[in-house]
Amino acid sequence: MRSKDLAYLVSLFVVFAAFGCGDPLVGGECAKGFRANGTRCVPVDGGDGGGEDGGDGGTGDAGDGGGGRTGCSVGRLECDGKCVRPDVDRNHCGDCTTACDSDEYCVGGTCMDSCPAPRKECPDGCVDITSDPINCGDCDVQCASGVCAMGVCELVAPGHLVVIGHDYRSSNGPMRRVLGNSVFLAQGNPVAMLAYEGSVATAARDGINAAIDETATILGRTWSPTAGDAGFITYLLASADVFVIYPQASGTDAELRNLGATWSQALTEFLDRGGIVVLAEGPASHAGTWQILEGAGVFQANGRTVVNDDDLSVSSPLDAVVVGVPISYKGLKNTMWFDTTEDTTVVSLPDGPVVVHRVAVP
Repeated sequence: MRSKDLAYLVSLFVVFAAFGCGDPLVGGECAKGFRANGTRCVPVDGGDGGGEDGGDGGTGDAGDGGGGRTGCSVGRLECDGKCVRPDVDRNHCGDCTTACDSDEYCVGGTCMDSCPAPRKECPDGCVDITSDPINCGDCDVQCASGVCAMGVCELVAPGHLVVIGHDYRSSNGPMRRVLGNSVFLAQGNPVAMLAYEGSVATAARDGINAAIDETATILGRTWSPTAGDAGFITYLLASADVFVIYPQASGTDAELRNLGATWSQALTEFLDRGGIVVLAEGPASHAGTWQILEGAGVFQANGRTVVNDDDLSVSSPLDAVVVGVPISYKGLKNTMWFDTTEDTTVVSLPDGPVVVHRVAVP
């Protein structure tokens, strides 16, 4: 696999009045298997300190992330238990198995015979000092925000986490607008969307993509999707504005939670850097796709309940996720509400929230 050159894209600030302010802890509690560590949720068996692959984006062992989080950092890939940078690592260039010759450089995941400008040979490899947050403007200049633009460390907008209890195998206009608005919280144009498909049903995937297309036309926006395998998500997040997790049709509860754990470090960093994470639910034999986010320590729920053709209420009409959505609308077949302490509810039933939108302030 040859990956495109990584580019850390800077999101613009959004209007706080429209979104409110979010707490890094979910509803004041951490997910099962996690505990509070300051303002973050960390695994109960994890340490408080970072390893070599901590918040500075090093290349330590997978599972020894900064703040006790698990998995590799944004822009890194797990290879043989180590987190590496496949955009610049000569021994893992583009993937875990490709090694460049001794006289070659790894340039954006491709072996080349030179290190072209504006790249510079640094201890990390041949890096783009105009966009690399570990080498911003020069070697070893690290951005606390995790974002480097034109060789200067930048502040970032708040990140956003949106969990949607709609099954997009069949949908109406308001349902589609909720999902499209969530994706276009990202300010890029085109919006670089990374998608995890996994075991998604074709009809659900196509329905979600159609909802994004429809909203893009309404808003005059464009989007550019990339599908990533589970093992490459942490790497590919570095070049994404928004990460969409499609509803998983199969898999066990443990598998979904473990998948989230492998993305824990990267998802937390992605949100801290202003990234958008959108998860859509759907019917399945497991307890819910939301368990990926719980495994990552960024969302908590005790379960979900399926309802059909119920009237839903927009509980936060000023929220950007429901711009252009009527104050009430019909949730079609397999709409779901979440049993959660999350209080950032946007759309709800009397029994509980159907759409949750939390702002992650860096």
